[in-house]
Amino acid sequence: MVATTVPADQQAAVTAVIVAVKNPTIIAFTLLWMAGIGRTLIADQRSLQPI
Repeated sequence: MVATTVPADQQAAVTAVIVAVKNPTIIAFTLLWMAGIGRTLIADQRSLQPI
């Protein structure tokens, strides 16, 4: 998409900006997702234990 919408001399800069914005967002989302999975597993184990 960058190749079709951005002039050739500015493609490298635009791609760098897109990657710089995208990567921290994906990393943060992944960490939150992993924490949620762990929390779900812990909650499921507690509900299975007899009281």
